[in-house]
Amino acid sequence: MKRAVFSIVAALLSAGLFAGRPVARWDVVPYQQIDGTFRIGVVAFHEHGVQVEFSVNGKKAWTAKRASLNKRTGVVEHCFPLKTEKYADGPVTVTAVAVTDGEEKYELAPLTLYVDRGGKLGSKKSSYVDPVNGNDFAPGTKDQPVQSLKLGVQRAGDGGTVYLLPGKHDLKLTGGGLERTYWTTLKRAPGVGRDEVEILGGRSGTDKLKFVDLNMTCEAGPGDFRVVADGEGGKTSAWFDGCSFSNVTGRETGHTKPFGNGLRAYVTGGTTQNMTDGPNGELVRGHAISNISGEAFGGGGFLAVDCTVDNVDAEGTETIEAFLYQGFEQPPRWVSDAILYNIRAMGCIGRCFSGRQLRDSAFVNIAFRGPGNDLCTTKFALGLENVIFARVRIEGQNWEWVKQVSMRENVKPKEVRLFDVKAGMFSGYGTTDGSEGLTVEKECDIISFPLKQRKERK
Repeated sequence: MKRAVFSIVAALLSAGLFAGRPVARWDVVPYQQIDGTFRIGVVAFHEHGVQVEFSVNGKKAWTAKRASLNKRTGVVEHCFPLKTEKYADGPVTVTAVAVTDGEEKYELAPLTLYVDRGGKLGSKKSSYVDPVNGNDFAPGTKDQPVQSLKLGVQRAGDGGTVYLLPGKHDLKLTGGGLERTYWTTLKRAPGVGRDEVEILGGRSGTDKLKFVDLNMTCEAGPGDFRVVADGEGGKTSAWFDGCSFSNVTGRETGHTKPFGNGLRAYVTGGTTQNMTDGPNGELVRGHAISNISGEAFGGGGFLAVDCTVDNVDAEGTETIEAFLYQGFEQPPRWVSDAILYNIRAMGCIGRCFSGRQLRDSAFVNIAFRGPGNDLCTTKFALGLENVIFARVRIEGQNWEWVKQVSMRENVKPKEVRLFDVKAGMFSGYGTTDGSEGLTVEKECDIISFPLKQRKERK
């Protein structure tokens, strides 16, 4: 049977019937000021094998033929060592095209970085904010701090640094503009402990704020919907480095999530706890999610890598169901471009994966442990196109493909591939040889799919 499955898949591959594009996302926070050699990463997957071609300012600069360890991020990915000495100080535009052995291509959105070897770009000013004893008519120095984040950001300027003194700082209506060029950093003043500073969530109305090692909170009452940081419909971005997100009233109260209203969020390190949902950022790397009642990850247009999830449970909360990942849309719309890579989820009382109308996505190297019951199953319905599941371990949970003649929610797979996937039991879909859009393989090496096919191509 094993040889038969492999031979069928080999025939399909050689015939070119699998034409799904590569699934790829940047593993880079944009708009950074860089010098020296800056290793740019792209996470990319395709069963034909994939390489990534990088260009800078429209000129080809590098081809990563295979994934390797990026020492900057700690992630095995396709890397480009951008040597800043080759470029003048100022903005550079990096583009990347993921290309398969079968010549299917996918071009990522351009990435903007700033070469700054001389350290001269952006504001070099700093300001101090004291929410208790500060004065917004003060100059914002260490000895004469302002009181509000709004004045602190203004005093620091585009690319400057805001030092936070003990107390609760209100993020709401910070202001400062929607067309800022560089990251303005908000961090604790020297000598101030982490638990001495709290950022109260809200709608800042500000682009390119970088929060470093800060506790960020919201407060929801029964029936409330609250977020920690709100965007401006896709017009603003924020970077959270080593920050924590929490609802001070606990996950049992209201519906809470770290980000809302189209904030383009980048999360490196840190934690989310005691909330309904995890962070829906464009990049979530090295983040720990615990004690939530909704979905750890959801929707599309993001990369989550090297993250842990623990204690996901909707019981006793206002949430109906809990998920490691949920991608849900109504036809004819789609959820697309979601990548979960190197995710460990333990103690999760909910569904590992659930979705419908999902396409151009990948779930790779996933370990999940949850209860086995009818309410907690991995389940997909309706459209499912160009999706990879590779080296997935689901303990204590069955996997159901919704496929019953009497139901309108029947899954309609197209170019869906499972490589080295294990769950309690598969049900609802009997044909797994690719002839009806669903292929199951026994082995993979994560980076090149599948293992046996890769060996045959050498």
